[in-house]
Amino acid sequence: MSTPIEGAEVSGDQISMFLVNVLEGRWDYAYPAYKNNSVFHKIKINESRGTALHMAVNDGKAELVNALVSAIIEHEGREGLKSDSALKSTNERGDTPLHLAASRGFIGMCKCIIGEHGERKDLIKAMNNKGETPLFRAVLTCQTQTFVYLRHVSKDIEVPLTNSDGDTILHRAIWGELLDLALIITHCYPVLMDTRNKEGVTPLKVLAHKPSAFKSGLNLSLWKQILYYFTISLESEALQEQNLIKLKVRSVRSTVWFVFRVLSLLGLGVSTKELEDIKKTRQKHRWSRQLLNVFMRTPYESYMGISGGQPFLKFDEDEDKNVAQTFITQQQLESTQQIT
Repeated sequence: MSTPIEGAEVSGDQISMFLVNVLEGRWDYAYPAYKNNSVFHKIKINESRGTALHMAVNDGKAELVNALVSAIIEHEGREGLKSDSALKSTNERGDTPLHLAASRGFIGMCKCIIGEHGERKDLIKAMNNKGETPLFRAVLTCQTQTFVYLRHVSKDIEVPLTNSDGDTILHRAIWGELLDLALIITHCYPVLMDTRNKEGVTPLKVLAHKPSAFKSGLNLSLWKQILYYFTISLESEALQEQNLIKLKVRSVRSTVWFVFRVLSLLGLGVSTKELEDIKKTRQKHRWSRQLLNVFMRTPYESYMGISGGQPFLKFDEDEDKNVAQTFITQQQLESTQQIT
């Protein structure tokens, strides 16, 4: 068994061979060098793609990422995160491997990089060239489960929630019409609801400039309008159907929905994709109403906002176990349980 060498000098030919092996995916040849010499941990394969670990994460190779991270920890020690750790290496965007894992929704890789017990959770504070943390990247790419994991593991440290443009994670979630995630953010970090960005815009004002987020902004044909109003959400109805009248209403709506499906198959209606798009639109509008109701609890503060500044993520309170559900009910938003 070979013994790890701490930063031993390597020749140009060895580096060239390592780069070629990584670029061509010949990890059986590249990994031994990586494991035995820490010099290879920080070598950039190229500027855009970053280090070997960046490439493994971006390619979704979970087992390889685990092996590469283990090699880094074996060289750097398990006591904590070093200031010059290879895990802090960046690509041309300033992204660390954790940034990439978070933006792709690779929770397992995030846990591997951060550590089972959060030993390296300070990596969540790292910002790329745009001032985005891995937590911020998870929001931008709508990786809800990854976002919930990262905010949970970093609950006792300060993590910037604002990028270089002054937008908070709530601003960006609403701009991207990720309204279910925006609901989760308001529930977790109510301080962001009245935080202005550099232009003095609050999240509520961003929502107000999103007419497509509301039913009043619809521009559908007659058939699609009928479908919109008769579209039913099985998830929500499972919570609502309690009496005969509601069951009858459900039956009528289901019949109409079935008829339109038949018509679409005959080429007389709308396509299956259009039906799904209508259902998604209706769901988005449901979330927008919920989000607006949250803002209206403190209408003046939500609209006018407070002075900008750098909000940080720090928790001392219980958290919602069900915070990442696809459909957010009012009861879920008002009740909190500790994540275990």
